[in-house]
Amino acid sequence: MSSSTTDNNFGPLALRTAWLFQALAAAPTLLFLGAFAYFCVFGYGDEYWLYDFIASFLNTFFSAGIVFVVLIQRKIHNPSNELTLYFEATKSVLATVMWVWLVLDRAFGPWARYGYGGEPDRMPSVVRSAICSVILLVLFYPPLVYAALVYRKERKVDVVEEEDGERGERGEADERTALLGRQ
Repeated sequence: MSSSTTDNNFGPLALRTAWLFQALAAAPTLLFLGAFAYFCVFGYGDEYWLYDFIASFLNTFFSAGIVFVVLIQRKIHNPSNELTLYFEATKSVLATVMWVWLVLDRAFGPWARYGYGGEPDRMPSVVRSAICSVILLVLFYPPLVYAALVYRKERKVDVVEEEDGERGERGEADERTALLGRQ
């Protein structure tokens, strides 16, 4: 197998592997926060139950969106590069929104001002934010960059082919045409 064939097969394979890890990263969040949202509605007697429910439900929704997009991507055989770019952008936006929510929730949530359950310990939230940042930078942004590069490369090839077709129709020669072949 030649090197170019290996390179052509490695990119989509790496992308499909990244989808698996994206789903594995989002699934526990989906399950735990979904269960917590259910618990907030039906068995939580705290004064902040509505805030906890909204936060858990929205993050469950974002996680479900990531898992749903991954499942759709796995079912589509040979998706176009444009569609892959849209899917990767969607997952990256959902993951980024979840990360921003986590950071803002820790900084400005009700426990930051009102002593929600006593003095909050900042170390676990800093560790969670760091872990989420690494997951975001390793699992979500590289596939987006790869999809954007492949899409850009495909568009450049299409533009060059269009220009070559137009030159051929007009009978013009370009720099790839042999000099002695011109009439």
